[in-house]
Amino acid sequence: MNWGRRGLQFAIFLGLLVTSVSAQADQCIALTRAQAEAAVRVLMDTRVYQELCEPCGESKPSSPKRIKTLTLEDDGTNTWAISLNGKEVDLAYTFVNSLNLSKIVGCPSTSVSASIAR
Repeated sequence: MNWGRRGLQFAIFLGLLVTSVSAQADQCIALTRAQAEAAVRVLMDTRVYQELCEPCGESKPSSPKRIKTLTLEDDGTNTWAISLNGKEVDLAYTFVNSLNLSKIVGCPSTSVSASIAR
């Protein structure tokens, strides 16, 4: 297939766009042990959380969700993940007491609010 110069530029643009979107979509799923332990302490203390994925186009947070189960998993390479109620969560899009959990535990996140309105 001969794409030509314009076709090649378009293909490169699409590749960069997809990479950019996917990089923002999973910001704070893979955590250090310290970040994971800090997040567990906060979540155990509050027992309620909200989700809001601003890079995904969401503008309103979810209704508050009660934490029924909390799982902390080590993938064997010293990377940790947290699941709430059976669903792996990204701390960049998780809020407790209206505060962004990634900001609380020091996980670098972009294009997300530090807090949401109560």
